[in-house]
Amino acid sequence: MKSNLLQIIELVLRRFLRGINFFQSHQRVLLVCNTPLMADYLADIFEIFKNDPHLAFYVLPPLPEESQGACDYIRRKLPVSVVGWMWAGVLPWNLIIVSDHCRLPWICRFFPIIFISHGIETGKLVDGEPYTYGKWSLIDKCRPRYSTMFAASETERMRGLKQNPFLRD
Repeated sequence: MKSNLLQIIELVLRRFLRGINFFQSHQRVLLVCNTPLMADYLADIFEIFKNDPHLAFYVLPPLPEESQGACDYIRRKLPVSVVGWMWAGVLPWNLIIVSDHCRLPWICRFFPIIFISHGIETGKLVDGEPYTYGKWSLIDKCRPRYSTMFAASETERMRGLKQNPFLRD
């Protein structure tokens, strides 16, 4: 049984993907995965869409020197084609899905990015600032990093907007 959050994400993603140009043989979806924990969250989304013949999934794992042993777990959890950092920055993506405020090749900023929150806002602080809706969710301190961010509830959404008004729709 899917959680309410996953049902909402599925509905929104299906509507979003319906609007993408389907004249290509498939749509390229990049799953950006920096840690094994993020693979667990991205796997939930992948499971919903893995049988859609219009979608081709790829995963961008962390650089090997950044995460020893994580790549094997990520590949098992997300059994899709692995793309390296160079190709991630060269290929045109129809959609990029991230589950944390990760580092992306600069070119990826030109494609739609959906942030799948990795849990209800817990109040986690980094350098004294809220993590989920803090400076990590912005580019140049004023532009949202993501095309879309999902909040688990209206309460969480309002908390995020209070912490960071730049995230307003």
